[in-house]
Amino acid sequence: MFGERSQRGLGRPERNVHLLVQTLGWLFVALSLAGAIYALLAAGVGGPLRRRADADRVRTAPVTLLKPLHFDAPGLEADLDTFLAQDYAAPIQIVFGVQDIGDPAIPVVRHLMADHPGIDMELVIDPRSYGSNAKVSNLINMTEHAKHGVLVLSDSDIAVPPDYLKRVVGALLQPGIGAVTCPYTGRPGASAWSTLAAMGTSYDFLPNMVFGSWWGVADACLGSTIALTRATLDQIGASTLSRI
Repeated sequence: MFGERSQRGLGRPERNVHLLVQTLGWLFVALSLAGAIYALLAAGVGGPLRRRADADRVRTAPVTLLKPLHFDAPGLEADLDTFLAQDYAAPIQIVFGVQDIGDPAIPVVRHLMADHPGIDMELVIDPRSYGSNAKVSNLINMTEHAKHGVLVLSDSDIAVPPDYLKRVVGALLQPGIGAVTCPYTGRPGASAWSTLAAMGTSYDFLPNMVFGSWWGVADACLGSTIALTRATLDQIGASTLSRI
């Protein structure tokens, strides 16, 4: 049998501390449950936001990938390499862009171009600026070199699966669609701080983005992916890139 330790010997300060700890414990439990329920609801409502690929249109839709770069962050080459391994039947052009001839991302791109001579890749080094947003200036310079009518923009620190383009372009080419974006999860590095940052992306940002879109509070394209046709970009004006 288990015995019980009497708490009658506790004084008022000890009882107050005990009550405080107990209350905080239940509060943390409630917050944890609320967070778990919120994440499950986000996963549930995320389904209607997805668009399925139109396989027939994808086969005949050449794509230009725009990858603005600035410095060689850890894992840059591995992330970029995932865009070179796409399972996509139509032609793909990949345009990398920097604004500084001394940017350390340039050797990374040169190495990828040497390793994959059969892939249509171009490196644009153009210092022209169109305002305070360097990334937008970079993209405008790169867009001038795009060969194809479907444009897919994505940040440099994004890694994607082999069917990424097939799914994104297939969703874009459905009737009534002007642009397509993709949510993303965090990928931790070697440090504890990197793990915490990745958790914040996966468990805070991602559910908030899904709920915001579902409720109609936000209808934004994320830097992870912005896919649109050149005709749409020309119609709304290239200056719209300044909102990215």
